[in-house]
Order: sequence, then structure tokens, then C-alpha cells
Amino acid sequence: MINQNIIPQPDMKPVSSQKPIKNSVNKELLNSVTDAAKSLRILEDRYITIRKKTQLTDQNMLDVNKHFSTEVRAINDDIDGLKVLMKEMNEKLDQLISETSNLAQRHELITLSKYVDFWKPLNFITREELDREIKHMKEF
Repeated sequence: MINQNIIPQPDMKPVSSQKPIKNSVNKELLNSVTDAAKSLRILEDRYITIRKKTQLTDQNMLDVNKHFSTEVRAINDDIDGLKVLMKEMNEKLDQLISETSNLAQRHELITLSKYVDFWKPLNFITREELDREIKHMKEF
């Protein structure tokens, strides 16, 4: 706020009497400069605080980004490992399928079972039993 006493007016007294007015103006100017300096310090402090917070936030974001990058790499490695396992499993499954196609089918096993039942191989004589029987017959 500008003091009306600063502006010279026609009815003012000579210059010597204006010293108190100058002191008053100087005090007001000094107070204004002091207030501006205080406000500037407060603003500088706020700026420094905001700057520190911004730096902290930036650092935290970099740390989080590094952590996420590490996790993404680990997940990608796991996925690659799973792809290899899936490929191996598919190869083994294909091999198993090809091997099972060469196995006997159900109707062939039923036919073979009928032949075994018909021949009754458990009733066959072994060579050793035959040799014993021949020796036994020769003794009589």
C-alpha cells in the first residue's frame, strides 16, 4: 500500500520537514522488503521440500521399475522353461501314441485267449518230465 505522504503536494512544507516522511517511507519499504524476503524463504523452503519429495518419488519409481523388470524376467524364464517341458511332454506323448498303435488290439487278445484255452498249455509235459518218464519206462 502506497502512502499518500510520499507524493509531493503543493501545500507541503519545505524539504527539511519531509525527513520524518522519508523515514516512514524507508520503514515501510524496509518492512515490505523484509516481508518479501520472508515470503521468498518460505517459498524456497516449500520448493526444496517439493523437490525432495519429487526426487524420493522418482527414486521409488526407479526401484519399483527395477523390481518389476526383475520379476518380469523371472516370469519369462519360467515361461520358457514351461515351454521346453511342454515340448518334451508332447514328444513323449507322440512316442507313446505311436507305440500303442503297434500293440495288439482287444479282438486279437480275445482270439489268442481262445487258443490258449483250447490248447491248455499247462497240461503239456516238459522235457524233464518226458525224460523221467522214458527212463522210468525203460526200467520196466
